[in-house]
Amino acid sequence: MEGDQIVYQEKIFFPEFEQSCYHVTYSEDWTKEWLLTVCGGQITGCCKKGGKGGWELHGISRWTAEDGRKLRHHLEIEFERKKNRDIFWDEVALFCHPKDYRLGVWKMKKEDVIEADSLEELAALDETYEGCAEKSRIKKLQTEEKNFVGTIRIGAYGSKAGRMGALASLWESKAVKKHLL
Repeated sequence: MEGDQIVYQEKIFFPEFEQSCYHVTYSEDWTKEWLLTVCGGQITGCCKKGGKGGWELHGISRWTAEDGRKLRHHLEIEFERKKNRDIFWDEVALFCHPKDYRLGVWKMKKEDVIEADSLEELAALDETYEGCAEKSRIKKLQTEEKNFVGTIRIGAYGSKAGRMGALASLWESKAVKKHLL
């Protein structure tokens, strides 16, 4: 289970299951989340770009002991041997080795689980987080500004020192900062 899930239905944690599966909800509307194609209760495909009219994958999955061993082996192959670093672990079973798994779905209702992908989404669900998103955005901008100004200062010692120095002075001015922030 991913850490960005808020679960409202305790049956989701029911420990008994027969087949490895992903928890899903059906989405009629467009979603940016991964959508699974399901036939006869079995996953037959996945679209990482989102879409509409499909089974939305949630960050909750169940694995039998046998599939868990296979998945461990395939994770070692992909991450350690092949150095495949541009994938999520879910992609190992869904895209890299789909023929080695028979994955089912655990159907849920939309209201059973909510995924909060950002501080803004979390604040909309829980008012105790209000203001955190704005503070986080400001801190990120301050860090980016510090890194940018430092980069300009380093570049100012090159052959274009005059222009770079002027740009650094402009960036550090309060008027520019106020306009950009």
